[in-house]
Amino acid sequence: PQKSRQALQTLYQTVWAPLTAALKGADKVVLSPDGQLNLVPFATLLDEQGRPLVEKYRLAYVTSGRELVTADSGIKPDSDLLLVANPAFAKKDVATGSPGASRRSRNFRGSFDPLPGTELEAKTIPPLVAGKKDRKRVVVGATATESAVKAARSPRILHLATHGFFLEDEEIVLDDKQRGQKVAAPKHENPLVRSGLAFAGANHAAESAGDDDGILTALEITGMDLYGTDLVVLSACETGVGEVKNGEGVYGLRRAFALAGAKNLMMSLWPVSDEVTASQMQAFYKNMQTMPPAEALRQAQLATIKELKAKFGGQAPPVLWAPFFLQGAQALGQ
Repeated sequence: PQKSRQALQTLYQTVWAPLTAALKGADKVVLSPDGQLNLVPFATLLDEQGRPLVEKYRLAYVTSGRELVTADSGIKPDSDLLLVANPAFAKKDVATGSPGASRRSRNFRGSFDPLPGTELEAKTIPPLVAGKKDRKRVVVGATATESAVKAARSPRILHLATHGFFLEDEEIVLDDKQRGQKVAAPKHENPLVRSGLAFAGANHAAESAGDDDGILTALEITGMDLYGTDLVVLSACETGVGEVKNGEGVYGLRRAFALAGAKNLMMSLWPVSDEVTASQMQAFYKNMQTMPPAEALRQAQLATIKELKAKFGGQAPPVLWAPFFLQGAQALGQ
């Protein structure tokens, strides 16, 4: 739509155009956005000729410049692939784990629809990943549990094809005892329990008091061992969002996987069609055989743009081709 194009052109003029002189001759750009810019898909910004930046630049993101000087852990992956797809969200008899307080938000009331389109990812992606068959594991349906993910120890690639969620932060209230200052509501929650991923049994999470309730929160992810993991792919909806804190990046899944040790992450900024995603994911993994992850995604997006233009008379709505982005200091290669 014209309104969307105008917004992308305005963003380009406001945010990107002032940088063009400094970027002259560069084709690789690593971005470390702040505040609400964390939620901007820079690849979609339209330049003076109406071209999206994805056609000119190779883009990757980091939470801070410190990531660029972080030494490699040297830890080797324990396996080549763990792929989780189409969890049985409605399954009731999923193991609930050991008794104890759940780490999900007290406000969580999620209910998730099946993702049958992700079954295609489970079939097509493993053959595209280098490595022996016995070093690749695929879990779907009732076996796609939270515990199966948490038990992973540094798979080289961790691919999670499921629903993501983020609960808006709790309202800040006025406290008369603090002379009208705004303070956190009573029992204010850690933002890391207000975002997460859904797995088998998630639609019955409220019935579980254990720590395996089908809801893998960002807080739980920070406790995972992913220091040998080269890439985490979150083939899900809105996995790149979270509570925005100026100067601190995004609290949510982005930060959680980085803290767990993953080198690179691919996430989404808005809800995506599981069928379109499956197609783009297949192209991405084919490209990964010869390209670093950020370039593999870029080429998959360019191919999608070409297909959309042929289908929609020269138009390629960004909402269909640009939900995913790559974060990581090594996303563009060494």
